[in-house]
Amino acid sequence: MNDKKAIAEQNLSNICGTKVEITVRDEREFTFSFDGQNEKAVASLRKFFGLQGRLEVRYDAECDFTCVYAAF
Repeated sequence: MNDKKAIAEQNLSNICGTKVEITVRDEREFTFSFDGQNEKAVASLRKFFGLQGRLEVRYDAECDFTCVYAAF
């Protein structure tokens, strides 16, 4: 699974234009995270996943880190 995860992270990083880390929370729930507050990256994730899932975005200014919680 690590190879698949690494490939998925690289693909999403290419789509978003920034390094994206994936955390698997459940069978159909994931967290996509990256440094900084990057609305372009969030918009790219929304466009990529379209209406297939629910996305919730949280930015932590103290850590300068964004998490996008996704459920499919």
